Amino acid sequence: ILLFVGTVITSLGVVREREQGTLEQLAVMPLRPLDVTIGKIAPYFLVALIDMAVVTVAGLWLFDVPFEGSILLFAAYGLLFLFVVLGLGVAISTVSRSQGEAIQLAIMTLLPQIMLSGMIFPLGSMAPGVRWIGYLLPLTWFIIGMRGIFLKGTSATALLFPLMILAIMAAVVLAVALLRFRRDLTPKRADPPPDPSQHLTGAAAS
Repeated sequence: ILLFVGTVITSLGVVREREQGTLEQLAVMPLRPLDVTIGKIAPYFLVALIDMAVVTVAGLWLFDVPFEGSILLFAAYGLLFLFVVLGLGVAISTVSRSQGEAIQLAIMTLLPQIMLSGMIFPLGSMAPGVRWIGYLLPLTWFIIGMRGIFLKGTSATALLFPLMILAIMAAVVLAVALLRFRRDLTPKRADPPPDPSQHLTGAAAS
């Protein structure tokens, strides 16, 4: 759910605003690109936080999923993963020209994470040539952390390495997405109008 909301919904929302001309209107307003970026990402971040809370409560109360770990670690893993998927959504929106293209690119990032992250098939049962791809996906490290926190009560020391990997991914993806988004918000310079004196000089010379 977090992967879908952060990637698909965010990319579609930003692309739709670009198609409607909203981003171009914001680009000429006296606002910093960082302010506009935060304003566009914040609503999706809040929606994803609410989804995470609802899913967690449903898992604990309705399905009796045990929670054996630390609440602080759970919050850290959840926030970092949200930053990663939101960054992916913004990055997809910056390279998409339409909502259809955004959906296709979002699905291309969703399917490998679902199939190769260990959520459905264990990483140990995958071929070595495919397994390394799973370790490049943020969902893999999020699942490792969540399983350790919920089911095993793994210590914070053992979960520190996956948390650091997720933090590095979040920093890289967010930095790339924000830089591309800021570039889209930068007003394009218009070419200066032609100088009439040059035309008069040329006509006189001819």
